[in-house]
Amino acid sequence: MALHSFTLAQLARALGMSVEDVRFYRDGGLLPPPKRQRTRTGDFSFQVEHLERLRFIQRALAYGFTLENIASFVDERGW
Repeated sequence: MALHSFTLAQLARALGMSVEDVRFYRDGGLLPPPKRQRTRTGDFSFQVEHLERLRFIQRALAYGFTLENIASFVDERGW
């Protein structure tokens, strides 16, 4: 599988959410921090794992789980 990286805006767009939503989950500890790219600029990039985690969060919210529930789920899974 090819490695994909996303900017914050690309990640948000791929999931149909706002940049602020992605930041909220990242700042709340539900989404791990992005990885620093090995480039001259040292920009940060989000990976497929971030996309999958956010999809999981979206599904869990749709099923009525709270953010507290979701935090315990992702901790148990070792994400």
